[in-house]
Amino acid sequence: MAYRILVIEDDIILAKVIREELEEVGFLVEMSNDGALSAADIRKINPNLILLDLLLPGRHGFEILEDIKRSPETKAIPVIVLTQLGSDDDIKKGFQLGAADYIVKNQHPIAEIIEKITHFFTEEHR
Repeated sequence: MAYRILVIEDDIILAKVIREELEEVGFLVEMSNDGALSAADIRKINPNLILLDLLLPGRHGFEILEDIKRSPETKAIPVIVLTQLGSDDDIKKGFQLGAADYIVKNQHPIAEIIEKITHFFTEEHR
């Protein structure tokens, strides 16, 4: 079974690279480049994991994360925050809102990000 990952990222170049790298290792990838996704949209996509940027047009990623974790239909979907926001307060807030992991973009090369996502689906995380 291939896992489906929803990538919510407004940097088109980064999103394309992440998509290509994830697909190369066998994931199915859906993309969104703004914060307008609703819980209904997410339910329709039915991802096994959401990779969420915080600085998005339309809505802030923290609002999206809150909505995902508040909805009974989507709250069990793990969310990994992938953002430029690296302050201790932002990281703390991400975890308080229910993020499974928090990755600061400029502190991790793409290969490491893909490795973290792949690792997420190993036996210990199922």
